[in-house]
Amino acid sequence: MRRGFTLAEVLLTLGIIGVVAAVTLPSLQHNVGKNIAQTQFMKAVNTIQNANDAVMADKGEDIFWRACGLSGSANMNSANYMNCISPYLRGYQETVNNITGADVSLDAGLDSALKIKKDYKVFNTKDGISIISAELQPFNGIKKDENGNYQKDSNGNYISNNDNKYYMETVYVDLNGLKNPPNALSKDIFVLVTNLSTGELIGWGSKQFVYILNKNLDHPGYSYWNAGRCDSTSALAPAYCSGSIIDNGGKIIYPWE
Repeated sequence: MRRGFTLAEVLLTLGIIGVVAAVTLPSLQHNVGKNIAQTQFMKAVNTIQNANDAVMADKGEDIFWRACGLSGSANMNSANYMNCISPYLRGYQETVNNITGADVSLDAGLDSALKIKKDYKVFNTKDGISIISAELQPFNGIKKDENGNYQKDSNGNYISNNDNKYYMETVYVDLNGLKNPPNALSKDIFVLVTNLSTGELIGWGSKQFVYILNKNLDHPGYSYWNAGRCDSTSALAPAYCSGSIIDNGGKIIYPWE
């Protein structure tokens, strides 16, 4: 009767196990990492939205910038926003400079306005998430005629109205804290904006983001992330990743999936 395995059989079995592990482990690690990122992202979104809502409820205001004690939405900045919501967060506040000593370059192909600058205010939550209040973003509205209809130029493009601007505060979230790598868009850093009228937190490039800017008048339901989801090589697509996650029910979807 055979009592055991030969050395050759043992080595062959170990070799097969090694091959299977080499094939499946990277995929498993990717899925685990993505699930953690999805959970942390939605936790960050809920944390900020709850703080925005609490500000308005506590002050008895239905306009967010008024609840923050400002005379207009154009007066919002990094310090004002963080000082407004920080009493409703758990953790501690500091500046980017205290953490990194310099600006944080996210991607050389992106507009400089999307870089995390050293003077931005940071709130580090008890969950290890860094919330970074960045710059005020002005967006032009669209001109209307005397009947209230949106106006187009001779090429069929809507005409911007520089006198009717929408102001939104840019907010970055770093899911594992700004002190920890990789500090890269669509990996651990995501871009959001707060609507300074309603206090609604919106994913950059999401359907709601486009709707507020009146950019989807001819294409209802359009979003900027349609041109490239998370981790795309397109220059601005990584910034639109937050919009993709929110529009897809909290799921991170990469282009190859």
